[in-house]
Amino acid sequence: MVQKDAQIRLVHSMECAGRVEIYHNNIWGTVCDDGWDFNDAEVVCRELGCGAALHASNSAHFGPGTGRIWLSGVDCSGSEISLSECKHSGFGNNNCEHSQDAGVLCSGILPKPRISLNPAGEVNWGQDVSINCSISADLLGGTFILMKASGSFRETQTSSTNSATFNILKVNFDDEGSYRCQFEKSILIKKLTSPLSDSVRLSVAAASLPKPSISMNPAGEVNWGQDVGITCSISTQLLGGTFILQKTSGSFRENQTSSTNSATFNVHRVDFDKEGLYQCQYQTMISGLDFRSPLSNSVRLSISVHLQKPSISLTSPDGGLVLSPEASQVTRGSSFVITCSINSSYPDGHFFLIFSGSSITSKSAVDHSASFNFPVAEYKHQGNYSCVYEVTLSTRKFNSTETESISVVIKLSLVLLVSAAVKILLLLLVPVLSVVFLICRKRRRQLDI
Repeated sequence: MVQKDAQIRLVHSMECAGRVEIYHNNIWGTVCDDGWDFNDAEVVCRELGCGAALHASNSAHFGPGTGRIWLSGVDCSGSEISLSECKHSGFGNNNCEHSQDAGVLCSGILPKPRISLNPAGEVNWGQDVSINCSISADLLGGTFILMKASGSFRETQTSSTNSATFNILKVNFDDEGSYRCQFEKSILIKKLTSPLSDSVRLSVAAASLPKPSISMNPAGEVNWGQDVGITCSISTQLLGGTFILQKTSGSFRENQTSSTNSATFNVHRVDFDKEGLYQCQYQTMISGLDFRSPLSNSVRLSISVHLQKPSISLTSPDGGLVLSPEASQVTRGSSFVITCSINSSYPDGHFFLIFSGSSITSKSAVDHSASFNFPVAEYKHQGNYSCVYEVTLSTRKFNSTETESISVVIKLSLVLLVSAAVKILLLLLVPVLSVVFLICRKRRRQLDI
């Protein structure tokens, strides 16, 4: 008998699985399992839109119902549109108990899972990504499968809830592609597999390298000839690349491969050719592609030259020197030497000897010292002497401050003074002796007469 107003439902906590109940005469009632088989279950699953039948259960597997038992002896061919079209013993005609209530398990019990990507959209190379799979069925405890549309990638994760999260750490271009989920669960000793989820696409953007930082040690102005270190560093997890140090002008460029996030370039004995602005860049190879960071800010390498004030001293090799706080007395005719020296780390340069405010001579320094020799002291050598040091570095000339002056006074020696006195005395005695001689000669003549 066909009941056009018949309705059907499955009673259980799960969709597309449960005790079969049919609506008749405004009352819901159960179906007895007498003759209940797979063909009967096929009709029920199709009528409910739950896909194909997986199992026809009996003996109140999904729990006993209450109230009326409407059908018994159901005999479907499997092609019927509705359970009420199948042969049966008539509504309400049975001697069954609710312990014999029939049930079905349909393939639709496992709906298509949902899939989502976090973060959504395009992600950066090296970023961590999670893919969440979930199923809208109260089927706790199963296995989620994540797979790529192409390739052999396949990961499984057992979950005690209705979702699972797959973490893909430090994504690269090999991880790009479309991903789908599937859910598996064993129910009534049957292993059920859900349809595949929709797909999500994991798109990986080129690695975005931050701008490196740059520092110089020592900072600020440095001395000519000093050693300097320039350090480049970058805040990235993409280690194992190359740092590039370059000047903003000129062709200077140096590379240094580093397994860490920094590299130090040592510039030895800086000179004026190395003065200028320096910048860093970082580059690394990722999945066969070359990535470069922006240029860093710049640091300026400024070079200065600091010459100490030289010292000056006076000596006399033959001892004709008398030192006093006011002036150094040099005996006329003796030799004297003026020595200029400087404590310096720069290359040897030239000393200029200044006499009474004017440069009179210069001499190349040897071990940062030079001596000016005066073999015979004369009055013209009397005056104030001082030194200035000059050095040439990278074609530039640098002069020290002038030393304190030493005063030189030329004096006569005691021997010369005595000799002069004797000469004067002789000059005075010659006329006297001549007069005495004439007088004595005249007297002798008188005696002879």
